[in-house]
Amino acid sequence: MSIAGEDGTEARCVATIVVTYNPGSELVDCLMSLRSQGDFVRIFVVDNSTQDSGRELVERLLAEGKIDVLIPSDENLGFARAVNMALRRTGNSDVFLMNPDAVLDKGCLRLLESRVKMDGDIGLLAPVVRSGPGVRTMSAGKLPTIGALFLHYSGLSRLMPNCAWLEGRYLFLDKHATDRDIEWAAGCCLYIPSVTVSSVGELSERWFMYGEDIEYCQRVTSSGLRIRLVGQAGAFHAMGTSVEQAGGVVSKMWPANTFDWYNITYRPGLLRRWLWRIVFSAGLISRSVLISMKSPSSTSARRRACRLARFGAAVWTTGPSLNPGVPARDYRAEN
Repeated sequence: MSIAGEDGTEARCVATIVVTYNPGSELVDCLMSLRSQGDFVRIFVVDNSTQDSGRELVERLLAEGKIDVLIPSDENLGFARAVNMALRRTGNSDVFLMNPDAVLDKGCLRLLESRVKMDGDIGLLAPVVRSGPGVRTMSAGKLPTIGALFLHYSGLSRLMPNCAWLEGRYLFLDKHATDRDIEWAAGCCLYIPSVTVSSVGELSERWFMYGEDIEYCQRVTSSGLRIRLVGQAGAFHAMGTSVEQAGGVVSKMWPANTFDWYNITYRPGLLRRWLWRIVFSAGLISRSVLISMKSPSSTSARRRACRLARFGAAVWTTGPSLNPGVPARDYRAEN
């Protein structure tokens, strides 16, 4: 589906999918930034809320016209199941996944949509996502193999950022925010052309949340399509805010599910499993210590340091958050 853009050119209809869980004011900012992108954007919200206040907010936003399609759920489906539920209602549109605590820069979606027209083998597109002061990396780069993790956490990728051979897990905002092919981009702001949905399928529902974006990116590149970072398209994601609010098991799902992805993808032996966890946890815990030493009196720094330490320990203490009955390998839509 396509419509006329503001400049007279034809624009694809982009179905934006936002998954919410007991949202607050950040959802209003998210939807306002989407509405400012243009008339070619259609907003789908899947509401996993369990509190009356969250449900009341999304229903009010629907009545005000800030949401085009509201898909309420009687249970918390997690991320991938909720996204897939919406995907089945978007028709043949391109899709943009967006977290409710993210906002887009002006013209971001139009830039991403225009890049799809320019290159027929693009499978996924990502804007440059900023995450506030103190975060120098973006949520994009290479798949979390032992080598990519070591290059990042050892500091080698930072010492020689222009050497492609030494690029690690994450790209740096001050060095790599240009158009380039990547192996992975986070699902917080991710553009999926309709051809990708048709050929690659839906997200894996193996995990309750976290891990599905890594698996999907790997599936896209394995199909022969490319993942492209668009340097001129920007967004902001309040990374860590929703995790801190959820707490408990949710705050440990990201590292545990990343380790689970590594295990089911590469089927490593005992030595490689231990090595992956050592590199991952040592990298995060060492950063936690450095942050605490640099800003011992800063409350925000202490919180970030505690969060990183918790993530580093999770790969030794926490199992993956699996949805029951889902195969270990893939979850593909019937085409």
